[in-house]
Amino acid sequence: MKLTLNKDYAHRHLFVTILMAALGGWFGYDGLVTYPKMTPSELYRSIEGTDPSAEWTAERLDAFKRQKTQTQYGFSALCLAAALIVGLRLLKSSKFDFSFDENGFVYNGKTYTREDIAEVDRSAWEKKAIAVLKLKDGSAITLDAWHHLGVKDFLATV
Repeated sequence: MKLTLNKDYAHRHLFVTILMAALGGWFGYDGLVTYPKMTPSELYRSIEGTDPSAEWTAERLDAFKRQKTQTQYGFSALCLAAALIVGLRLLKSSKFDFSFDENGFVYNGKTYTREDIAEVDRSAWEKKAIAVLKLKDGSAITLDAWHHLGVKDFLATV
């Protein structure tokens, strides 16, 4: 049996990736296109919902516009970075290659027997449904039942 990507996990993470990319694009568009087209007074009105008072000099309004534009750049960068991180994590999970049968298991193209397992760390199983196979060669394989279907079935055979 081969572990398969949990569709619920994949859909949620894909949604977050798309949402963060869209927000990053929206903030970027505001900072690169919308805000530069507006005068500082227009930008102030659109953000604050009122006209700037007399104490708002032209220099102060220009500084306000620069700060708000820079904020949009920052939000855009953060959202795009989040989209990249979540998207790459989802891609990594989708590439996880693990299958098993009654004789042993195959991980990333390498065949292992049950005797190759030194220990199964289930300390995070109850809370997070994560188990770590510690192999005799010193390596470890993390199995996450939220990311992949079939982990419970495999652990039942170990």
